[in-house]
Parts: sequence; C-alpha cells; structure tokens
Amino acid sequence: MSLPDGVYEYVSPASTEIIGYSPEELYSTPQFIKEMIHPYWKDYFTKQWANLVNGEMPPFYEYRIIHKSGQMRWLHQRNVLVKDERGKAVAIEGIVTDITQRKQAEEELKKYHEHLEELVKDRHSTSESEE
Repeated sequence: MSLPDGVYEYVSPASTEIIGYSPEELYSTPQFIKEMIHPYWKDYFTKQWANLVNGEMPPFYEYRIIHKSGQMRWLHQRNVLVKDERGKAVAIEGIVTDITQRKQAEEELKKYHEHLEELVKDRHSTSESEE
C-alpha cells in the first residue's frame, strides 16, 4: 500500500476469505479497510494509521472488522514500513491474519477460569461457614 494515500498496490486473493471483499474491490476503493473496521476499533485503527503515515510503526496490532457477510472478525496485522532514500515512509508491506478462532478460544478460557475461581470461592465460603 502506498503512503500517504493508502492505495493498494497488491492484495492477495486470500483477502476474500479473510475480509469477504475481493482484491478488485479493494483496488477500486482506496482505504476501504477503514470502512470495515468495527466501530469500537475505529479510533484505535485511525491512531495506528496516523503512526504509519508518520513513519512510526508497531511491529503488529490487532483489531476487529465487520466481514462482508456481517460477521465480526479479529485480525492480526504485521507491517513493514518502506522508506525512500531520504527516510520518508512511502509504502507499507503488510500481512493480515484472521485470528477470530484464537480470540474466541481465549474468551472461552477466560470464562472457564472465572467460573473455576467462583467455584473455589464458593467452596472456601462453605467450608468457613461449617467451622
């Protein structure tokens, strides 16, 4: 993707599975990814985009999108900033991975852990009241 305009130079055909939109749809609408961002994550994504344009780039970041089907998806994005001979950021090379299943598994583990903690608390409270 070229900077600062955000025009896609290459989009993998795998994007269709990840985000639901074809490479052609992304080529025809620069910065289309901003429209897919889940409303809760728009400020975060806008901040990360500003960092990229300014030449500051975290090695990766995660955010949610709304897939073309309407499903919510989690994405993990890794970027490499391409600079010209003066050191100015001119493009981003990035890889986006769908991490929705991992995030769902993490949430399930968190709920299970919370449930176990409640069981331990209940058990502890019951044993104290029996004393």
